[in-house]
Amino acid sequence: MGLLMNLIMIGITLPVGLILIATMYPKNWRKRKMIYGIRNRETYTEAGTAERIDEISAGARKKAFLLTGTFVLIGAVLAVFHDIPLNTTFSVLNVYAYILLMLVPFMFANRSLKALKRELGLSEGTGVTYTDLTSTQAVHALKMPALLLPCLVVAAEFVLALLLDRKLITVGGYTPDGTYTLTAITLVYFITALMMIPIARMMDRQKNEVISEDSTVNANYNRAVKKCLAGMSVAIEWSVAVMTTGFFVGMYLFKTEMFAVIATGAFMVIMIGAIIVYVARVRKIDDRYREEMSVVVDDDDKWIFGMFYYNKGDKRLNVEKRMGVGATVNFAHPVGKVVGMLIAVALLASLLSMVWLGMLDATPIRIRTEDGRVICRQLRDEYKIEIASIKSVELVDDLDDRSVVRTVGSNMPGLAKGRFTVDGASCKMFLNPDIDCAIRIETGDEVYYVSRETVEETRALYEELK
Repeated sequence: MGLLMNLIMIGITLPVGLILIATMYPKNWRKRKMIYGIRNRETYTEAGTAERIDEISAGARKKAFLLTGTFVLIGAVLAVFHDIPLNTTFSVLNVYAYILLMLVPFMFANRSLKALKRELGLSEGTGVTYTDLTSTQAVHALKMPALLLPCLVVAAEFVLALLLDRKLITVGGYTPDGTYTLTAITLVYFITALMMIPIARMMDRQKNEVISEDSTVNANYNRAVKKCLAGMSVAIEWSVAVMTTGFFVGMYLFKTEMFAVIATGAFMVIMIGAIIVYVARVRKIDDRYREEMSVVVDDDDKWIFGMFYYNKGDKRLNVEKRMGVGATVNFAHPVGKVVGMLIAVALLASLLSMVWLGMLDATPIRIRTEDGRVICRQLRDEYKIEIASIKSVELVDDLDDRSVVRTVGSNMPGLAKGRFTVDGASCKMFLNPDIDCAIRIETGDEVYYVSRETVEETRALYEELK
């Protein structure tokens, strides 16, 4: 499982890196509407100035490629040595660190371009936005039925999983374990699909960007860009539906994680493909309308590092991103401040969860008998089993041949801990799944499967309890 996780992480890092390079570190900045978060203008193409921007851009792009190669190499090394302690945690943190560090060359390039702008004597704008009075409302391109259909597919799979877990229906005479694991997974994906709907609507309903004094040009430009955004949103929604279906088929029909892995791969391919298509199409649209862009808004100073929009004078909540694709919020807006705090909390929570998983991975499981109890400990005392309450003790060496499904808890290389089902019967586990034996302990009201780190230690505990 460790090797599989590492390969997935490498599969994520490389395509994500290529997308980041393509969207953030342009090879030919002259054809871009934005250069490292700075609005492009004719002055930058003049002799002398262009060469300096070439130097800034080439330096940032070189650092981006170097970072990508370094972190892919680190991922490959972790895949080769996938049995080392904390390997899974290192692999996930490697992707996190890569994505965060890829922002650093962008930030330095943005700072250098702002310095060049001041040196050229170009005025810093006040962040004033323009409105096309002929067409004040935003142009819309999103068709809700196309967005709702994949969401309904995920909803149907969630309802089906719930009915199956409740044993209200059967399919082909086959019923699941009744652990609600599949219900929980499909519910998470259903919530994800639901969240995409307001995000897609927000991007579709943002105010028209004014690029020209001609209202027709503005309407056509915004309609074309939002059509690309709508297509990307629908494709990502379908990628969630594909992944949900893969988990449903794999866990319910075949009881294997392989379909889940394949579905996750398909999700990544569809999502990344949708982003690539969006970037390519928007680039063509910008090229098409470049000569008609007669209105230039000088609000570069309202973009912190070219990434975060903070403009108290702008009442809009969401604006087009200058880095990456899609829209971002105005962090000076009251709602934007709340969104910013939620993002910060989510990032902190994800990092803390990685630390917690690392501690679980690095801390060995320990089982001891003390004061008439069997005490299972990892980081803290997990289970305390009164020896007097034990009805039977059995040495089990065929768990790999049984249907084992996690309900709540941890299931990673070297550790299975929490509530599981074994052949449909609920139990608690505290064992190392990588060894070939475990001890089944049955008390008056619970069944436990436990083991120590090695087969020898587990057999010794069995003899002691027997």
